[in-house]
Parts: sequence; structure tokens; C-alpha cells
Amino acid sequence: GGAGGAGGGTAREAEGCIQGCQRPWAALAQASQGEIQRFQEGVTRCQQTCQDKALNAAGGGDAARAVGEACIVTCFEDFTKGLAGLEARLADVAKQAAAAQAR
Repeated sequence: GGAGGAGGGTAREAEGCIQGCQRPWAALAQASQGEIQRFQEGVTRCQQTCQDKALNAAGGGDAARAVGEACIVTCFEDFTKGLAGLEARLADVAKQAAAAQAR
């Protein structure tokens, strides 16, 4: 007894169809994770660079704090400008996933 015969082909076809439908969305998830990871790595590098600048600042104390804070402000302003590009890249991947889904 059990499942088999002609119904087995149909189940395999359905499974293949489901996997095919999921593939574009899995690619979107992977691309999103990659973009976010790169962004986070850049923020971490920025923080480390600013910390180094503050530690190496002449005079220490308030002067070093001011150097570090100014560096962080500049760095994060640069990163926020890059968010529009990140959003555009993810939107393109989403459009490709939706188009693949429609096929």
C-alpha cells in the first residue's frame, strides 16, 4: 500500500514547482543578507578607524573625544548617503524575484 504509482509523479512535480517558486525569494533573502552584512562591516570599520584617530589625537582627554566624535559624525553621514544605493539594489533584486515568480 501507501503512496506511489501515478500520484508520485504529481507530488514530485508539485515539489519542483514549489522549489522553483521559492528560488527567487531565497535569492532575494541571500542578497539582502549580503548587503546588510557589508553595510554592518563598513560601520564597524568606521568605528574602529575613529577610535584609532581618537587614541592617536594629540593631547588626549577632551581633544581626543572631539576628534573621535567628529570622525564618527562624518563617517555615519557618509553611510546614510549610501543607504539609498542599498535600497535601490535590494529593490532591483526584489523586482527580479517578482518577475521570476510571475513566470
